[in-house]
Parts: sequence; C-alpha cells; structure tokens
Amino acid sequence: MYVDAGNECPTANPKQRIYDYDTNGTLIYEGWAPAGASISDPVWAIRRSQWSLDGDHLLRTQWANGTSAESNVWNNRTILDYA
Repeated sequence: MYVDAGNECPTANPKQRIYDYDTNGTLIYEGWAPAGASISDPVWAIRRSQWSLDGDHLLRTQWANGTSAESNVWNNRTILDYA
C-alpha cells in the first residue's frame, strides 16, 4: 500500500490518496480522503481497477457503491460492492 498527499482526485477538495497493488505490482484499489483521515474512517472515495488476465490491459474501473462520494472505509475496500 502507498499513501500520497497529492491533490489529484475526481472528488471535491482532495487531500490524501492511497493505493493498493496485487502481488504482481498491478494497481487494484485507489482511495481519496481528506488530509489526516484514518483508513478506518468512513470518508474515502474508493475506485477498483480490473485488468485482463495477463495484466496488460485495463478492462474497467468501478467506484465503491457505484459512486465517487467520500463515504467508504478504506479497510473495507475488498468487501464493498463496485459498480
């Protein structure tokens, strides 16, 4: 997992960004939240990327609960619904 304090985000007032990769180094989850937010706070916008089997082609990205709203818990990213 990697945390970045950059400001690139599709939601309003981005402050903090976090990444989660699979064992091959492929990006699976990206999260955005206000600066200083804990990964257990329900203030994260989380996006999941799905890749081809060979890992070379991004097939789609989906938002947790189908929205870019900052309302999810980063620690729950693997069990959230994505659309």
